[in-house]
Amino acid sequence: LAARAYADHQFERGMRFALQAYPAQGSVPWAPFSTDLEGKLAGGPIMTRLKATLRGHTGALFEAAISPDGKRVVTASSDQTARLWDAETGKEIAVLKAHTGDVNAASFSPDGKRIVTASSDQTARVWDAETGKEIALLKAHTNWVNAASFSPDGKRVVTASDDQTARLWDAETGKEIAVLKAHEGAAFGASWRPDGRRIVTAGADKVARVWDMEWVLVHGAALRARVCAERLDEIDQRFTDDELADPILSEIDHLDRVARNPCLRRGPLAWEYWTRLPGQWSRALQRMWPARAAVKP
Repeated sequence: LAARAYADHQFERGMRFALQAYPAQGSVPWAPFSTDLEGKLAGGPIMTRLKATLRGHTGALFEAAISPDGKRVVTASSDQTARLWDAETGKEIAVLKAHTGDVNAASFSPDGKRIVTASSDQTARVWDAETGKEIALLKAHTNWVNAASFSPDGKRVVTASDDQTARLWDAETGKEIAVLKAHEGAAFGASWRPDGRRIVTAGADKVARVWDMEWVLVHGAALRARVCAERLDEIDQRFTDDELADPILSEIDHLDRVARNPCLRRGPLAWEYWTRLPGQWSRALQRMWPARAAVKP
C-alpha cells in the first residue's frame, strides 16, 4: 500500500502506511531495507532521533559547531558567551566568557584542541577547548567581527568584519599578519581552501573574493618590513621578482612614483599594513606629503 501510494505521489499517505508496517522507533537496530522507499521511511525516523538538547544560554544562538572527533559542541550566542558541551549527554562543559558583545561565530581548530570566536565587540578570541581558558586576543578590527576560522594546519585564523576587511592572524600569539581590504561593504564570511593557500571571503557588496595566501604564509612580515625600512626614502624604486610576488606589491601602478613606495601609498591593504610596522608610522607620515607634492602636475 505504501509503495502504491508513493507511486501515485501520495507521499504523506504512503509514509503513514509504511510506518504502520514497521516496528516502533528504536525497537530494532537499523539495518538496510529492501527498497529505497522503505529505507527512507523506516530508517530515517530511527537514524534522526533527537540525541541531546543543549540548554544554558540566555540569548539567541547564532552558530553551533561539532568538534572533529564528534564528542563536543561549541555554541555562539547573543548572551556574550560561547559554550562548550558534551555532544552525547548535552552537559555543559565550559562557558567561554570574555566578549562584551554578541558572539557571532564559534568553531574548532582542525585538531579540536582550540576554539575561535568572533564577536560584535570588534574582537576574535582563541580558547583552549579543554579548559575554556582564553589563549589569544585578536584585536584590530574597527567594527563587528562576523566570522572566524582556523587554517587547515591550525596555525592561522582568518576573520571577516563589518569594517570591510578580512584579517589574517597568528593563532598562538594573536598577532595580526595581514589585512585584506576585502569588500565595499561588510565582510560576512571567510574560509580556507583545504591546502591553506587560498581564502575566500563573502561580502555585503554582492561578491565573493578568493585571495592568494601563499606569499604571506611563506615570506611573512620579515620581507615586508625590510622593503619598507630599506626603501622608505626611495620614492622611485624598483622591486625584485621575489618582492613582486607579494599580492600588495604586484598590484602597484609602476608608472606612479609615489605608489611604488609601499610605505607611502594608500592603495588596498598598504596604508593600514605598512604604516603599522614598528617604527615606520611617523617616518611614513613625514614623507607622504612632500612625496605627493612632488608628483602633482
